[in-house]
Amino acid sequence: MKYGLSEKQLEEITAFIAQYPEVKTAVLFGSRALGTFREASDVDIALQGEGVTFALAAKMKFCIEEDSYLPFMFDFVAYPTITNEGLRKHIDWKGVVIFRRGGRDWREYILEDVIDKFIDYRGKTPKKTEAGIPLVTAKIVKYGRILEPNEFIAEKDYDSWMTRGLPEVNDVVLTTEAPLGEVALIKDKKVALAQRIITLRGDKAYLHNPFLKYYLQSETGQYELQSRASGTTVFGIKAAILKKMPVFLPPLPEQKAIASVLSCLDDKIDLLHRQNKTLEAMAETLFRQWFVEEAQEDWEEVLLGEYISVKHGYAFKGTNISTEPTNLILITPGNFRIGGGFKFDKFKYYTSDEFPKDYIFQTGDLIVTMTDLSVNGDTLGYPALVPETSSYNMYLHNQRVGKVLFKKEICKYFLYYLMKTEDYQWFILSGASGTSIRHTSPSSISSYSFRLPPNQKILEFEKFVIESEEKNKNNQNQIFTLKKLRDTLLPKLMGGEVRVEI
Repeated sequence: MKYGLSEKQLEEITAFIAQYPEVKTAVLFGSRALGTFREASDVDIALQGEGVTFALAAKMKFCIEEDSYLPFMFDFVAYPTITNEGLRKHIDWKGVVIFRRGGRDWREYILEDVIDKFIDYRGKTPKKTEAGIPLVTAKIVKYGRILEPNEFIAEKDYDSWMTRGLPEVNDVVLTTEAPLGEVALIKDKKVALAQRIITLRGDKAYLHNPFLKYYLQSETGQYELQSRASGTTVFGIKAAILKKMPVFLPPLPEQKAIASVLSCLDDKIDLLHRQNKTLEAMAETLFRQWFVEEAQEDWEEVLLGEYISVKHGYAFKGTNISTEPTNLILITPGNFRIGGGFKFDKFKYYTSDEFPKDYIFQTGDLIVTMTDLSVNGDTLGYPALVPETSSYNMYLHNQRVGKVLFKKEICKYFLYYLMKTEDYQWFILSGASGTSIRHTSPSSISSYSFRLPPNQKILEFEKFVIESEEKNKNNQNQIFTLKKLRDTLLPKLMGGEVRVEI
């Protein structure tokens, strides 16, 4: 007997729910979930799924009470239509999942019951150094991986700092606030952990670490995290609440099979990213060698303004800017990498087609950042090249981004790598205005001077870069396809809708 229901009665209820494909999850709530029920208490069930409506819930209540011999009154609630925040919170926190489509052999556990290690360094601030042991902070846990660390602690301080537990390869790191819910696997043998990071290591009898990473990335995992968060200025989750969070797990062999499928896609994506990074590094090295280190005294010194002008972007209406994808993508300073180059994330979209059409970028346009929100001006003045566009994917010239217009013929790629040099960056920053927000201007960019190499040398460089850019573009297309496949598979695998062979 569970929740005042026999095993046979519970099976009959879940079999009934399974007849309705709109229902993805059913959550028992109220007195039966809390254990305060009486024999005649109603069976309260919240129905979750995109197609669940008030009418469907009413129909299911009528059918189960009329067509079954179950001795209870039922109250089916369409979860997507709930407006009472108190009821929604009760279901989220106190409800018990009794049905999950496609997941007949999946079981609900409490996180702390399937975790072998829970390492939390919140409340401690390490002494940082210029080099040493990499420090994993919340800022570098993004996109399902740990980015290149830029903070370190001294080797001699490692043992005295890491007293709450030592991370291991394949441990899961989770950001607990600012932002909440970024997750990755540790790949390096020796790293230090900063605040706002919790490290999780699954009990090998129940939980496969790579599966936990993907579970926490999934819509279900993110929902479980976000629904338990609190705070006003800083939104985060407390360790005690995180430990009590439910997780839904298939048998261990299926966990490993699911993680293997998704890991293969991620590994291929990482490989392609590394290839692109290597291609760009090779071009930068060649530029530095030919045009900086081997620059000749007799090369003519010219101003950028002799060859280009910089056009400011359009002030698109804030009311039409959205994070929901459309075919109109606004390029902002957030789409520039530190050091130059285009960043394919954190896009903002425009929902109206009412704007001047001469503010639509073309494939390969050379653009620069005119504003930077960081004190150090991390991306100010740096260049990027507009990705491939189409009628389904147009990039818009937003304000705070400059478009390079050519007055005289000069290689675009030569200018791109020129704008990535330390000398150019120093020039732009030294002439920038503002303190908390740094600004540059078309006139400032145009006044930068450089030594112009012979045209033949520039053409040789251009040939090398064009070949590299073609490889880069092919890799980027593969990355896009693989990410789309992974993001399509993730919810289906985690919801049991798609099963893997074991």
